[in-house]
Amino acid sequence: MQGALEERDDLVALGGFVLLQLQVTGTEDTAASDSALRAPSFFDFFADVRPTDRLRVFAQGRLQTDFTRGQAVDTDGSDLVFQNLAGFVGREAEVLLDQLWVKFDVARVVYVTAGKQRLRWGSGRFFNPTDFVNRQRVNPVALFDQRLGVNLVRLHLPLERENVNLYALADIEGASTVEDVGVALRGEVAWASTETAVTLAYRRGTGYRAGIDVSTGLWRFDVRAEASFTWDDHSPFFALDDGQNPFLARRVDRSDDVIVEAGLGADIVFRLGDDDGQLILGGQAYFNDRGYDDDTLYPFLIFAPVIDQAVVNTGFSTIGVAPPFGGVDIGFNPFLVGRWYAAAFASLIGPGDLDDTTLALSGIGNLSDRSFIVRFDLSQAVLTFLSIRFFTNVYAGETSGGFRLGLDVPPLPDELVPTIPGVPVEVPGLAVLTEGFSIPAPLFDVGSASPSTSDDLPQELPSPSSRDRTRRFRAAQSTNL
Repeated sequence: MQGALEERDDLVALGGFVLLQLQVTGTEDTAASDSALRAPSFFDFFADVRPTDRLRVFAQGRLQTDFTRGQAVDTDGSDLVFQNLAGFVGREAEVLLDQLWVKFDVARVVYVTAGKQRLRWGSGRFFNPTDFVNRQRVNPVALFDQRLGVNLVRLHLPLERENVNLYALADIEGASTVEDVGVALRGEVAWASTETAVTLAYRRGTGYRAGIDVSTGLWRFDVRAEASFTWDDHSPFFALDDGQNPFLARRVDRSDDVIVEAGLGADIVFRLGDDDGQLILGGQAYFNDRGYDDDTLYPFLIFAPVIDQAVVNTGFSTIGVAPPFGGVDIGFNPFLVGRWYAAAFASLIGPGDLDDTTLALSGIGNLSDRSFIVRFDLSQAVLTFLSIRFFTNVYAGETSGGFRLGLDVPPLPDELVPTIPGVPVEVPGLAVLTEGFSIPAPLFDVGSASPSTSDDLPQELPSPSSRDRTRRFRAAQSTNL
């Protein structure tokens, strides 16, 4: 490879993506001068090496930091509410490996990608129940998909004449033994304006999964439907008796149940006159059998990992949350904790003479706990590779709901305070629990961001319309490297 590098000047592509953010969060009963200020920022740098047309090596690292924070994670409880969301920044600076993979073909028939790589399954704009590979679900209100890559060995067999893509993969992320390796099979077929994907997957702890994803054109609408079915799932679920302290929740075994997640969405595009302006309207409904009917267990879901880490340090466990089973989110995630969700969006792209301007309004509601988040974005391109974005989030609904979560947490029961021969275990966040505390409910976020990218960096794109899907489907078959 070194000789090939010396012979070709266009062999190596270097590039990056910078996202600088600054936001203020207003909460109930808090003076404006005491509003929380945060600046979660990211720098992704990549090297893309292609010594031949049959071999490609890609590496991407991430530096993430928050200029407003010190080295230690805050232990007032607020960090624990958001730590399960992709892109959460808990320390002053951290360097992460995002992607590191090699790609090659076998006889120009089968294409192999091995290493830490990004992969997203599912066509839904807000929720993707068939995204079996990623350990975290996408944050639908983030500026971009901030999740890191997953360690996989992926085989791709494209059948161009039949408009079929076949995939087989081994999921080695976090696998300490051969038995921990997950496997998945996926088939995609496209015809006319419809694409259908069927996925089967298994990993110890998370059980067997089957998923179907259909996207099609129906009159002027692009319709997307996803459903997943999971059984033999040993991920922890919890229940609480009426009037019981939330920290005394009992674990429920659902390994014999078939756990269903399903999403149905549609969107429509309106052309604005003779220019390139567009108005896109859409929405999605989502059912999550993993979620809970109300907010009673939220304090437990947020702080159980902290308690369990403490008891694990003592050599015994009372809750049984840690270690996680197969990397599934166990803590609190406002986009997964409920059973029923509804979402809608409107995007105005390049209206009139404002070719470099995009306006977006979106809203997500957790119908189970009656909490909502509404987001407005204004994006303005100022240079070829630089744009400025202003955004605001407004939180509404019940103050105990997932999206507008205010907590009044009672002191931890004595029987759950772990000790080593009478000495309390030192675990970040545990001291706050033993004394009890309150977190005011959020009202709004106001902020700005400056995304800047090189032209070589693979960008996150919006979900294509089903009318364009077949064309892009075929293009993916012919550009495997």
